[in-house]
Amino acid sequence: LTLRQDLLQAGETLSQCGNADNVVFASVQGDRRDELGDVTMAFDQMVRQISDAIAARQQAQAELRLSEEKFAKAFHSSPNPIALSTVDTGTLLDVNDSFLQFLDASSDQVIGHTVGDLGLWVNPADRGTMIQTLRHQGFIRNHENPFRTLSGAVKIALYSAERITINGQD
Repeated sequence: LTLRQDLLQAGETLSQCGNADNVVFASVQGDRRDELGDVTMAFDQMVRQISDAIAARQQAQAELRLSEEKFAKAFHSSPNPIALSTVDTGTLLDVNDSFLQFLDASSDQVIGHTVGDLGLWVNPADRGTMIQTLRHQGFIRNHENPFRTLSGAVKIALYSAERITINGQD
């Protein structure tokens, strides 16, 4: 019965906070040197290992959230126009305020739309060249190109690009 109560206590502790460091299991108390003593010691070791694994996962999740927060802040606060788009279709996934200002646009006007649909490349063949270079080199640095804003104005920009994979998509 003591082992049963400890199993329930371990399940409750692990499901609520994941930290079993301060939990004392009644079935582990004493110095049993028989098969049941071996089982209770193995049970205690297993609960501690699960607790450690949960703590490591929580730490990794906290570090990932911090990394995502840093990226989002750097991305959105940059004075340089930044856009994330798919390589194949040119669908804009995310843009910062500087990018929107450059295009004289709102996020609703560009997010989810392709650069082709928006007519951003003055010469659409330039995008094809850019994609070929990205596929071959993986990056482009400081390339000058004319772009069209949503109001139709043409602006010359110096751009850089890098091929990255997010959720399995280039």
